[in-house]
Amino acid sequence: MVARGHEVDVIYSGIGSIPVGQLPYRAHVVPHHERLYLNPVEFARFVWGQRLAQGILHAHGYEGAFHRNVTSRKVVVVATSHHPNPPDLCDLPDGGHLIQQARWARQRIIALLERRALRSADLVICTSAFSRLALRERGYFGQRTRVEVVHNGAPPLPGGQNPEPGVELVCVARLDCHKGIDVLIRALALLEEPRPRLDLVGVGREEDRLRELAHRLRVSHKVRFRGQLDREELASCLAGATALVLPSRSENFPLAVLEAMQAGVVVVATRVGGIPEAVRDGREALLIEPEDPTALAEALSRVLRTPELRRRLAAAALARGKDFTWERAAEEYESFYASVRR
Repeated sequence: MVARGHEVDVIYSGIGSIPVGQLPYRAHVVPHHERLYLNPVEFARFVWGQRLAQGILHAHGYEGAFHRNVTSRKVVVVATSHHPNPPDLCDLPDGGHLIQQARWARQRIIALLERRALRSADLVICTSAFSRLALRERGYFGQRTRVEVVHNGAPPLPGGQNPEPGVELVCVARLDCHKGIDVLIRALALLEEPRPRLDLVGVGREEDRLRELAHRLRVSHKVRFRGQLDREELASCLAGATALVLPSRSENFPLAVLEAMQAGVVVVATRVGGIPEAVRDGREALLIEPEDPTALAEALSRVLRTPELRRRLAAAALARGKDFTWERAAEEYESFYASVRR
């Protein structure tokens, strides 16, 4: 958006190190609370202090729950949910069971704040058609909510990288339950010897459990936990890979698939969320149902044993990956912003 001539300010929650001086836009940091439901208050407090009189305010997630309350009516509020599997908000307990209703609300407080952000927006932009349908069916939109879809793009991977030797299967994902990496480790254990090496790129709270599972299934010598790689390291890893594997239980529109397509790497993934919108089964990828280590092992075996299949899928993925760029996404965002700007 900066390259298209717009002034851009980005508000971050105060987690981690942000290289403000290296960014092409103005960056601001607000305090972060471990009690996540307090974070929308910090974002709203900052927005209130800016005294915004016009322009576009785009909230990504529940942090935008109170933006409409602290801005001029001339400011257009846009909201996006990136949730891979938004909780159902249509199952509020009936009747006068106040205690049950209070428990229900407490368990879903982040989802309720996200619903507030989406319903108070002038425009909702979803990152996949799956997300639009799921949010609508699960009670996040009002009757008059305008909803559009803009697929994510993938930032360009650094060129001129030497392929990393010895890389076979790569999974780029947070080590969280919904990513289904336990299913991938079980699938690896089902493959015939000699088994391929699996590189897990990412960090997360499930790492210890996944290490224990790999040890118990006697494949720990074939699983390498790589942690977080920088862009150059990731480019080299993907350039040397036989296939990217994403065995998720739920997804929205994952960047890992787009990056693999950009690198011309075969994708083996589950048929969940927005993944089928990015790659089509048998054309740019092999897609299977989630929670099925046997089906995943069979798909991996096909890719590993069939060079012609790999070449065909990789070539198609590389061609289709050119459709998913941030330049294209920025153009679509700009068009939708203009359509609602006051």
